Amino acid sequence: MRLVCVLLLLCLMSPVVCATPQRSIETALSEAGALVQAGRLEEAEAATRKLLTTNPKSADAHALLGVILDQRGATGEAEKEYAAALRLKPNLVSALSNLGVLLARTNRTAEAIAKFEKVLVIDPRHERATFNLAVLYAARRDFKRAVPLLERAAGIVPGKAELRQPVDVALVLTLVNGYVHADRRDDAACCARVSRAADPLRSKRGRGVRSAPVARGSVRRSRTEAHRPR
Repeated sequence: MRLVCVLLLLCLMSPVVCATPQRSIETALSEAGALVQAGRLEEAEAATRKLLTTNPKSADAHALLGVILDQRGATGEAEKEYAAALRLKPNLVSALSNLGVLLARTNRTAEAIAKFEKVLVIDPRHERATFNLAVLYAARRDFKRAVPLLERAAGIVPGKAELRQPVDVALVLTLVNGYVHADRRDDAACCARVSRAADPLRSKRGRGVRSAPVARGSVRRSRTEAHRPR
């Protein structure tokens, strides 16, 4: 009897790590994500790390920590967190997309392309991945692949001056550039007219053309996706 009591006392004294209920995890992720959006990255990092101490297998928490570290300039640590998220949940779109941006930004184009391609297999309507993959194809001068993706992102039907509203002028200018390189001059002229109507000054100056090399900042980041559990 005495031995049983001692064992019970030892069990009570031992530190116990309790997993947080799923609803509480989602609430904590949402709150940390709001801190990210508010630019309060230090607080967001502390909150996310605290969540991970009790929920180390939360893929969404690892993905969010990756976003925070990435924005704080800790690229290597961010990549590790994205990788941790994907080990736990290989099809987590937010981690795949954000890791793709990181890889593109660090000139690992082939790896970035693979990540964005996987995103579009999982979620064909993912706008950021569609645009980013098109930009990477265009940077490689693979306009045969780039143009259809840009058309999809812009919501355009070739030969018609009908675009998704509001018009994303930077996207349309990228598409114009793609059409030119693909020797589709009529489509390029059509898009250019729509672009000028939407934003004459920007179109005239040619700002926002996103088919330049990735190193010049053409890939768009999906910064706050990671706090949305999937």
